[in-house]
Amino acid sequence: MSAERPELSRLEVMNALRISKLEAFYATIHITLTGGAFQTGFALWLGAGNLLMGVISSFPTFAGLSQLFSAYFIERTGNRKWFTAWFSAISRFLWLPILLVPLVLPKSIQLLTFVVLFLISSLCGSLPGPAFTSWMSDLVPPDQRGRYFGRRNMIIGFTTMIVSLPGAWFLDLAVKRHMFSEQLGFAGLFGFAVLGGVGSFMCLAKQAEPPMTTTPASEFSGVGGLIEFYRAPFVDREFRSLLVFSGLFSAAQFFAAPFYVVYAIKELKLNYVWIQVFATIASITAMGSMPIWGYLSDKYGNRPLLAISIMGVGTLPLWWVITGPRFIGLSLIFICINNLMAGIFWSGVTLTQFNMLIANTPDERKSIYVGSMSAVQGVAGGIAPIIGGALLTALADVRLSIFGWILGSYQIVFVINSGIRFLTFIPFKKVIDAGSSSAREVLSQITTARVSSIVQIRKLTRSSSEQNRREAAQALRSARTTLAVEELILTLQDPSLHVRQDAAEALGEIGDPRAVEALVMCLEDREAGMVADAASALGRIGDPSAIPSLISLVGTGPIIDRVTIIRALGRIRSGEAVQFLLDLLEESAEVPTEVVEASINSLGTIGSELAVPALIKLSNSKSRSIRLAAIRSLGDIGAETSGKRLLECLEVENDPA
Repeated sequence: MSAERPELSRLEVMNALRISKLEAFYATIHITLTGGAFQTGFALWLGAGNLLMGVISSFPTFAGLSQLFSAYFIERTGNRKWFTAWFSAISRFLWLPILLVPLVLPKSIQLLTFVVLFLISSLCGSLPGPAFTSWMSDLVPPDQRGRYFGRRNMIIGFTTMIVSLPGAWFLDLAVKRHMFSEQLGFAGLFGFAVLGGVGSFMCLAKQAEPPMTTTPASEFSGVGGLIEFYRAPFVDREFRSLLVFSGLFSAAQFFAAPFYVVYAIKELKLNYVWIQVFATIASITAMGSMPIWGYLSDKYGNRPLLAISIMGVGTLPLWWVITGPRFIGLSLIFICINNLMAGIFWSGVTLTQFNMLIANTPDERKSIYVGSMSAVQGVAGGIAPIIGGALLTALADVRLSIFGWILGSYQIVFVINSGIRFLTFIPFKKVIDAGSSSAREVLSQITTARVSSIVQIRKLTRSSSEQNRREAAQALRSARTTLAVEELILTLQDPSLHVRQDAAEALGEIGDPRAVEALVMCLEDREAGMVADAASALGRIGDPSAIPSLISLVGTGPIIDRVTIIRALGRIRSGEAVQFLLDLLEESAEVPTEVVEASINSLGTIGSELAVPALIKLSNSKSRSIRLAAIRSLGDIGAETSGKRLLECLEVENDPA
């Protein structure tokens, strides 16, 4: 059943999506200043060791288990907005007592108090997950999810960049330069983060919520109904494949996640500014690549892009393996390269994984599907860093020498982390994303495309100027990039005939069979004035599936269109058209000479020996142009049976052919 909340108007939806972008800005301020290096540094400053660091970093992921209970509540009540707003606010406002921990409590209980408060904050922050995901899923149109969340994530990246560096500089004034106490340094960061939480709460309170399709109350009745409610995602075969993959990938993601910053602070002796410089590099590349990921996900589907992203993030830990305090300059270069790649590939993972979750959840029980995903990720991602921390502690005194390269405990853990990430491809093979392309196909198109082609695609689809669209279509024709096929197909409906003609010519030059259906539609719509252009493009593409449509139009229309269609039949080089062309030649007395010549030339291009007898006959035609066309086609076919006639022609014809 649906809640009584009315459907949102288009204007209300657009306003809600705008507010959601602003909410992302405020929420990112809080997440940036209370997470990553700042959270790790605070825990280390309070005295946390490697094992406890693994435990602390597991809290946000373990907290995903709480979403199983919040999903039940959301499905029963249908109230996503205030549930999301209030629990998010509680999670963020708990950083007020956290910032007071080192200021008012004795040293002996500071670490324990922080751990408890952080655990509660993580639980409260995780609870709204199913509600928020369901809310945004209903709010964002399906065909715009890639682009919208790409832009929203770009705002997140930009905010991370502009907040993290000043925060790191401020903290270094306390930790490295001792201009004021470290307690005040962390308190200042966390206090500003809470202000971001206030802004996020205000935006969530203003953001409109569409009506929710809830699960009928009868399905919750009794223990059996409750069990059925919770088991639904796990008996859904397609979603279960996504669950298994996501669980293992979460483990791979968080296995060593907290220890990269620990390694940078403790082993490489980097300050917070350096760490945030690298984070800023990642944010900049993420911000620049996010719109491209969004565009590509709408174009090719999420699965192939997620596969490419997994391949990329699998290599990231290896860059840390070749760093060390003995060659700090080179290490900084390696970490810089690592973060450049991290911004690109992690942004791809974030966007495509979220889109696949939304796409694979039904409208009913959406919350429990999202909750079960978070629970699986929470268990796997929560256990993983604890294991990583325990392993790091156990390997504390281990040193391995490989070809003279010394690997310590951190490097060994990083190598293992890389291996686990690549292992996720095993369950990933069973993940389904209906209608998506293959990763190999996407890679082949991306790697052959130039940045200028992407610019021209955007120009083709967005420019209001006819001249600009024509220039873009012509540039894409020259580039011959298959990346532009879908956009050029859409351009076949452009208001301008010249733009449509340029698009058809570009599609013919690119030669991708995906354009055949759209070009056939142009071919059959004579009023669009695109018959000759569409036929020429179909001939260049050379797909035999277009032959019946081409044949059906040969007998009507202007001669120039008929000639172009017949030439296209020849360029396709399929025997399917031979008999039709031969039948045309049988009626040559009633058919215009230009059409007869085009038929003869196409038969020569196709190269079928079935045409030889008819061409030998036409080599005696009274029309010189038809006679010479037949001779040339006989030469193109090269059949031995035409040799005698060609020798005879050689004696009587004065044409060099």
